[in-house]
Amino acid sequence: MKNMFKQYNYFYTPEQYKDIWENALFVFDTNALLNLYRYQEETKNEFLQVLDKISNRIWIPHHVALEFQRNRLDVICEQKSLFSKTKNALNSTSKTLSTELDKLQLRKRHSLIKIDQFVEKIDNLIKEFNSGLDDLKSTQQHLSHQDSLKEQLELLFENKVGNPPQSQKELDELYKIAETRYKNKIPPGYLDENKTDICVDSSLIYKKKFGDYMVWNQILEHAKKNQNIENIVFITNDLKGDWWKKYDASGEKFNQPRPELIDEALIVGGVKNFIMYDSEKFLSYASNYLNVEISDSAVREVRDTTEIYNKNNFSKSAIQFNLTKISDSHDFFYDEIKKKLALDKVKQFKKQMVNELYHNKGIREYQIDVLECPECGLEAMIHNELSSTGYKCIYCENEESDEIEVQCTMCGSMWPNSEISHIEWTDEGHIEKMCPVCRHDPDYVNDD
Repeated sequence: MKNMFKQYNYFYTPEQYKDIWENALFVFDTNALLNLYRYQEETKNEFLQVLDKISNRIWIPHHVALEFQRNRLDVICEQKSLFSKTKNALNSTSKTLSTELDKLQLRKRHSLIKIDQFVEKIDNLIKEFNSGLDDLKSTQQHLSHQDSLKEQLELLFENKVGNPPQSQKELDELYKIAETRYKNKIPPGYLDENKTDICVDSSLIYKKKFGDYMVWNQILEHAKKNQNIENIVFITNDLKGDWWKKYDASGEKFNQPRPELIDEALIVGGVKNFIMYDSEKFLSYASNYLNVEISDSAVREVRDTTEIYNKNNFSKSAIQFNLTKISDSHDFFYDEIKKKLALDKVKQFKKQMVNELYHNKGIREYQIDVLECPECGLEAMIHNELSSTGYKCIYCENEESDEIEVQCTMCGSMWPNSEISHIEWTDEGHIEKMCPVCRHDPDYVNDD
C-alpha cells in the first residue's frame, strides 16, 4: 500500500534526508532569490554561503530567471523607499507628540512637569536615528549602480538556467493547459487566476497569472530530460494553498507540498523524491546537512521576511480579486500587443528584403511577398525556411494559404496554390503539381 500512495509520504528517516541532501538538485523560486535584497547583509551572506556550498547542484527554471530580472529593480526601489517612510513615520510621531502635549498646556498649568527637556531628548533621539538611516541608505543598492548581488547570483547560476519557450505558439499551448488545470483547481497557480498583468520579453508575451505553472512545468520538463536527477528540493516562499497543504491541530501547524505536486514530480518528472521548503526551513536544515554555520538571527530574519512577503501578496491578491471584471479587456490588450509585435516583424522583414534586393541587384533568393493570412486576417505571412509551405504567419503561426506560390512540376512556372492541381500521376501515388496551362484549363488556354 505504501508504494501505491507515495505522494502522501511526507516523512523520511534521518538517513534518507541525509542522502537526499547529499544528492538532490536544489531548485529556487523567484521569491527566494529576490528576498536576498530584503535581508540584512549578514543574513544575505549566510544564504549565499549555502548556495555556494551546493553550487554544483543548484538550478532555476527560465521563468524564475526572467521574473528575477524583471522584478529586481522593483524590490530595490521598495527597500530604498522604506528609509524615507521610516523617517516620515518618526517625524510624524514627533510632531504628533508635541501637538498633543501642547494641548495640555503643561507649561502654564503644572509646575512640576518639565516637558521641554523630554521633548528635546525625543527630538535629539529621532535626529540621531535619522542620521543613522542616512548612513545606511548610502550603503543600500542603488538603481543605476553596479549590483554585486545580481552579479553573484548570475555567477552562481551560470549554465544552470532552464531553456526559454521557443515560440508564442508554445507559450499559448501551455496557457491552454494551465487554464484547464486552474478550472479544476489543479496546483500550482490557480490562486493567481485573477492576475491580469502581462509582460513582453524577447517578443514573447507572458501572462503573470500563469507564472507559477510555467515554473512548475519547466521543473518537470527538466527532470524528465535529465533522468539522472533522482531527488528535487524546491525552495519557495509562496505559502499559498495552491502550493502547500496546510494542517492546524489545536495550534500545531504543519505544511506539506500538495500531494498532486509530489505525484506529478514522481510520475511526470520521474524523480524518486520531491521535497519543498520555504527559505527558513531550507536555511535551518542546511546547517544540519551541509555542515555550514547558520546563525539563529539569520533564520529569524528569513522567517519574518517570508511572513511579510506572504501578507503583502495576500493583500495584492485581494485587490486583484476585485478587478476580475476587467480581465476580458486585458485579454483584448494581450491580443493587440501580440498583433503589434507581429506587424513590427513584418516591417522589419520588408526592410530586410529591400536591402537584400539592392545588394543582390534585384535577384531574390526566396519569396519576399507578404501574404494575408486566411486564419487571422493579418498581412503577416512571410517566408519561413522551416515551414513545409515556405510561409508562416508571425501572429498565429498558420502555414497554409491559397496565395502561396507553388512551382508547377511540368513547366516550372510559379502559380498561386489555389490554381495548382495535385494529380496522382503514377500507380505508386506520385503527385504532380500542374498549373492551369499544363492541364489545358479552358480559362487559361485557347486550344484553337
